[in-house]
Amino acid sequence: MKNVSRIDKRNNKKNSIISKESLTQENITRQKRGYLNKDYISFHLTDHAGTEYEYHYHDFDKIYILIKGDVTYRIEGRAYHLQPNDIVLVKSGLMHRPEVNGADIYERIIVYIDPLFLSSFCGSGCDLGTCFDNAALKSEYVFRMPAVIKSRLWQSVRSFESAELDSSSGRFAASLYDRTRFIEMMIELNRAAMDEDTEYVSREDGGRALEIIDYINAHLTEDLSIEKLSSHFYINRYYLMHIFRDETGGTVGNYISSKRLLMARNMIRSGTAATQACFGCGFGNYSAFYRAYKKEYGISPGTSVICKDDMLRE
Repeated sequence: MKNVSRIDKRNNKKNSIISKESLTQENITRQKRGYLNKDYISFHLTDHAGTEYEYHYHDFDKIYILIKGDVTYRIEGRAYHLQPNDIVLVKSGLMHRPEVNGADIYERIIVYIDPLFLSSFCGSGCDLGTCFDNAALKSEYVFRMPAVIKSRLWQSVRSFESAELDSSSGRFAASLYDRTRFIEMMIELNRAAMDEDTEYVSREDGGRALEIIDYINAHLTEDLSIEKLSSHFYINRYYLMHIFRDETGGTVGNYISSKRLLMARNMIRSGTAATQACFGCGFGNYSAFYRAYKKEYGISPGTSVICKDDMLRE
């Protein structure tokens, strides 16, 4: 584990299931990061700044709350300079990474949530995943709250943290209490995100890479060769690849492949045949798709069925 001086000892048992390599969530280049085998899990992490984090994505939704540190958070080419207590909402499948500046203590709260669990609360105007859906739809991922809202939400966050730590204590109804506090926190989070007094943080200039990312996502199933992109943006192909890597830390090809694989995976889970998903998400060759899919997820496309445990362990 790199540059981690202290992590709350009370989370050690939970932390062991979340990653195959370390407790740090954000340091594998453009790869799926973290493994979830329950409906939700939280972490309160503290370490010294200095670790570099690469772009990655998750199969689950993520709440990130900065407590201390000088952090710029990047999501899909958009950059946000955070202040303490800012809340970042990252929907599953979005490429993101934090940039930790300076040498200060870096403290944050992170909550991973299974989207299927959130969807179980749909109906009667109480879809707890609304905050993530709206953030992705509007590309408004970071919000800052006035004190009156912050007090309600923070109380629910702290109550949830306490309940999480107590959930395996064996006390009467500990797991039910934990789930109740989680639902309460999600209700307060959605209310805060919808409140007219809540301030959504403006992104910093994302440069040309942001334009390229937006175009790719809008035309994911079409021809997205470097030649096509360079022609569309009137940029030399080598310069296009250079600015994309310089501004995002990854390559155009890897970004397109990751997004198409995610799209294919969702199609297959919805019942689409693997072959149809391959060509429907923009791959032109099934053999190449098969190899990429198995490398990314560790299973063949044909075995990617809708199964909660399989989905969360891959």
